Amino acid sequence: VHKSGLKASSPRPPAATKRAETSARGELAFSPDLWTDRYKKQTYLGMTAIFIENSAIHNIDLCCREFLYSKKSAANVSKSIDAVLNEFNVQQYRKSAFFIIDRGPNLKAALLPNQIIYCTTHRIHNILRDTFFVSQSTTTDTDTTQSGRKRKRKETSVTSDDSDDKFHDSDNEFDESCSGLLGEIARTINR
Repeated sequence: VHKSGLKASSPRPPAATKRAETSARGELAFSPDLWTDRYKKQTYLGMTAIFIENSAIHNIDLCCREFLYSKKSAANVSKSIDAVLNEFNVQQYRKSAFFIIDRGPNLKAALLPNQIIYCTTHRIHNILRDTFFVSQSTTTDTDTTQSGRKRKRKETSVTSDDSDDKFHDSDNEFDESCSGLLGEIARTINR
């Protein structure tokens, strides 16, 4: 449920469509994203329109809905994005607008003729994940082929790398100094 009280699958009010249409006078970007709920085994498409009007940045959540195709191929992603743009009467901006995406190859291929900007938040997330989590691989002889030959299977698990006490202690000191600094910044802003 969106903060406006609308369900993700319900149509947006006409004012949202009007604002997205008039935003072409300023800078316009769309931010599509695909993700999968592993518990429900369902893929979703979300899309936001971002534009500048009267020197202010505006975000409009265009959709958050089930992805209707079984394969997340570039062609299917492109069709889904076109459907959302058509629904809000902003299809004419597909070639001129920027698309802010993660580095997913299916999104990139679906939007190739357009101007693509890679999302820095996704990049920072990936850098932090790679920095603070260690990938451990183990090889086990668990599978047997029909010919009776054993086949090695590689298992990978991701674990937090916070087992070293000397780093854990320095993290606590860092956290304390950061919260002190954040408190000082908040006091300065509120003056």
